[in-house]
Amino acid sequence: MQVPEIIKCSTSSFLNENNFDFLILNPFSDTFLTEKRQNYIVVDGPMTYDEILKIRDTLPSNIESILAFGAGSVMDPAKYLANDLNATLTVIPTALSVNAYTTHRSSFYDRSTGKKISFDSKAPEVIVFDLSLLETAGIFNMFGIVELCATITAQRDWKLA
Repeated sequence: MQVPEIIKCSTSSFLNENNFDFLILNPFSDTFLTEKRQNYIVVDGPMTYDEILKIRDTLPSNIESILAFGAGSVMDPAKYLANDLNATLTVIPTALSVNAYTTHRSSFYDRSTGKKISFDSKAPEVIVFDLSLLETAGIFNMFGIVELCATITAQRDWKLA
């Protein structure tokens, strides 16, 4: 697994200077787009596996770059689609409450089994940190620090269990 490029800048300037073939946003991040682009979706909550497959089937095959801008509900679909389409993945997290934006796994609810299923997916090649945006997440960023601390011993804990 490669180490992602880390970019520290304002979200607005990053969006104005870069183009992506497909964007996955949440309602909050959608407000940052000054012009609506053709290939994007707004995700308002976790997606099911069936929903992500429907989206994948409607996308053109020539997508080379995907931007995920938001929190966990946009990261899992973006990582899955980037892997499936062999596209580069850039993420802009709006809170550091979990480490999902950095991992190579995606999870979705499967209606046919009633369970959550996980897939190997693509970790981002680029992570954009907008510090002024992240400040607005407040206490949610603390949750991410707690998760990182728990991750330190997680592999050893699994072996002991």
